[in-house]
Amino acid sequence: DTRLVRFKATIGGEIMTVYIDPDYTGGGNDGTISAPWTAWADFSFQAGETYAAQGGTTTTPTAQLNITVDNVTITSYGTGQHFIDPNFTSGKTIRTAAAGLKFQNIKIGIPNLSSGVGRYCFQSAAGTADILIEYCTLVGESVDEDSRCIDFGTALTSPMVIRNNTISGANTAIVLNTTVAAGTVSYINDNVITCTPNVTKAGDSDGISLIGGADWNYSLSIYNNDISGFAENGIDFVGATNVLCYGNEVHDAVATSVVSPAGFLLGQTGGGMTGNKVYRNEIYNILHGGLTTPAAGIGSRGGASCEVFSNLIYDCDWGIYNG
Repeated sequence: DTRLVRFKATIGGEIMTVYIDPDYTGGGNDGTISAPWTAWADFSFQAGETYAAQGGTTTTPTAQLNITVDNVTITSYGTGQHFIDPNFTSGKTIRTAAAGLKFQNIKIGIPNLSSGVGRYCFQSAAGTADILIEYCTLVGESVDEDSRCIDFGTALTSPMVIRNNTISGANTAIVLNTTVAAGTVSYINDNVITCTPNVTKAGDSDGISLIGGADWNYSLSIYNNDISGFAENGIDFVGATNVLCYGNEVHDAVATSVVSPAGFLLGQTGGGMTGNKVYRNEIYNILHGGLTTPAAGIGSRGGASCEVFSNLIYDCDWGIYNG
């Protein structure tokens, strides 16, 4: 098995794009648009390169794509999105361990594991920082309770932008545990998020989960997202503080016998989150699945000290619940 390394060629000081087209049969493959590679395994990622895959086609890598060099862009060219549809059973389709990464206008699936935990479209490792995911389609599955489309649960340093994506199918859509770098600004905005929880293991089914206790100092804005289908929380602040959250539509939770959902969860048992501002959101159809604890548009279990105002809440068991 020989893996070719493409040397960086430049035109006018700009690094050329590397092209991938699985339908190309002309031979002489060198990564140019006239003789593209046909698989991700044909080359190694190089710092500063853009990798463009033919839109409307599908590659089926047999191992996760590890990106360990900085300033890599992965995108589609031509008409439509290219689909990276993994053909393996380990946990991650793309694992990042570098800075300045961009994923734009591409479709990414989740490993086709029939059982077990830890299956993700994206997962971060040490060294991941300054990441952009935009205009992508992320497709998960809900075989287990730990399936996630974006799992930046460890080792992500801001800034981070996740915007204008369609994210569906996994138990949880986005998990973030972030080190906030001074002077950076991050956004999660204009995404359509539809969770598909495993209803027998629905205790970790969130649209967006901000784990880890980061103090964002109002450098993270979550806005204009449409979030539905979750079995626990639309947006779970877990340990995050000083986050701006506005203009989201959070609705149609999945009622189960495992947990009562909340549109927003502002605090956890044993300690509340502070300083978060939740305003001008529309929250509706958040109902429990026969449990004694009511479902709530906005809930808190730890006495969170946050600002909550000007939200439209209807068709929920409780509008606001603190218990």
